[in-house]
Amino acid sequence: MWDKTSTRQGGQPQDEAARRDQREKELKDNYWKPILALGARTVRFLQYEESCARDIVRQLVNSTEAKATLLQEETVDQNRAIVETEAAKALYSQMQNLLSQHKAALTELQEAARKTDNPQMLADLKKEEARIQSELDKTFADARKLKLSIWRRMQLFFARTANGVCN
Repeated sequence: MWDKTSTRQGGQPQDEAARRDQREKELKDNYWKPILALGARTVRFLQYEESCARDIVRQLVNSTEAKATLLQEETVDQNRAIVETEAAKALYSQMQNLLSQHKAALTELQEAARKTDNPQMLADLKKEEARIQSELDKTFADARKLKLSIWRRMQLFFARTANGVCN
């Protein structure tokens, strides 16, 4: 990619190299800063240099910095099912918020339907109410799939405290 970056005026190679350096600095400072701060790295890919791709892959393969994500730790190291992970808890919470929003929208539509005398508007409101009710039912069913039973939550709690991990 970097070997394709050039000045539009047909500048000299040293001008093009300076432009590439400037563009890379701009990307790092303005766009990639958050991920670089978290430990990401950048490497230039020169398409016409045969060993470049191999060198990048070699760096990735030989990297000793690999860290497991929380989801990997929970599913592999702690033998949890996906629905028992922190990610599932966050998703469940978001789905609860979505349910609340859908219920509020449904209530507003029902109020508007009660106040209107326009038959076309009433039909449109009823149609929208049915659509939102359908979404509400689907979201509720999805959220129910993520909900753990009280027995499983107790099992997980005691397993964590037995291992010296208590959140």
